[in-house]
Amino acid sequence: MVSHLFTLLIITAIAGSISSAAEFNPINFKNCNSKYEIVGVESNCKIEDGKCVLSSGEEPLLKIVFKPTAAADGLKVAVKAKLDTSFVEFHLENEDACVTGNLKCPLTVGDTQTYIQGVPIRPEYPNVDVQVNWQLFDTKTNEKAVCVVFLGSVRN
Repeated sequence: MVSHLFTLLIITAIAGSISSAAEFNPINFKNCNSKYEIVGVESNCKIEDGKCVLSSGEEPLLKIVFKPTAAADGLKVAVKAKLDTSFVEFHLENEDACVTGNLKCPLTVGDTQTYIQGVPIRPEYPNVDVQVNWQLFDTKTNEKAVCVVFLGSVRN
């Protein structure tokens, strides 16, 4: 129990230091039928032609500020890139948004949350423009709580 709490404290401290060191700027996004209220979306990626540049070897961060409209014990994350008509999932080490995304769980109605997480851009990803779908799902009901879509450009 103590080691679990210690690990959680370290992860929270690292996430906090990453978020305070990164310079975030608002990005253009679309709300894709989120159950929760989206307050704002920002990233530390470079913006070119309205697209978030996703450079190989980097791990751009996304910040989503939202207000839950329903309580939840936790959220899990899924990040997908749309290439033409198919979706490809970005690999995440841990899908638990409460642990990796700096959320205060359980989530309560109306309590503003700031989710911050990055996704590693691997060298094997091709140079391509993509539509990024970033979603947070309720861990119990699997309902889509948060969903944002934005344009990106993968570069090697």
